[in-house]
Amino acid sequence: GEDLTAKGEDPVIAANGKTIIKVNYQRETYELTFQLENGAEDLSYSVYYGAAISLPENIRRQGYTLTGWVPEFVDSMPAKNVSYTAQWQANDHEIAFDANGGEGAMGNQAAIYDVPAAIFTNEFTRTAYDFAGWSVLRNGTIRYQDKEEVVNLTADQEQTTLYASWKPTEYTITYHNSLTHSNPAVYNIESAAVTL
Repeated sequence: GEDLTAKGEDPVIAANGKTIIKVNYQRETYELTFQLENGAEDLSYSVYYGAAISLPENIRRQGYTLTGWVPEFVDSMPAKNVSYTAQWQANDHEIAFDANGGEGAMGNQAAIYDVPAAIFTNEFTRTAYDFAGWSVLRNGTIRYQDKEEVVNLTADQEQTTLYASWKPTEYTITYHNSLTHSNPAVYNIESAAVTL
């Protein structure tokens, strides 16, 4: 029952068959790495062989959905260093178009996160108005021009709406006389009544 080697003594094995020798093993540790591929630093751990392991939780990548890990995950540490790489799929979404006071119809446009695409050509019309561009709010400022290339209008798998922006069409008034006057030279549908 004594560890004689700890005392610096040579152990003696008796010939009576009653000597017990115990061999102790220390489990090796190996490196476990998760390559997140989302802009964050990799996660690395030193893990004992055979210990239970689990995948990291709540990892995110903007505009993407986690689809799995490569290689196929096992839930106990093997007798070697192992690295798992996150697999991501870009979210797809749709761009809807709102005439915002105009007339006509436009179908939705499919889009994929991180993939640039030109906005569909405007097909809406509005009497006495010219199309000026697209805004992300019904009465917002113009953000995009017709057929402009855009990317990442939304990070989620949802629909984004672009609203047509309109500016009044300007018309010219021509006076056929030689008199000097201060009458307006142009007007639009939103102008006040013209008094000659």
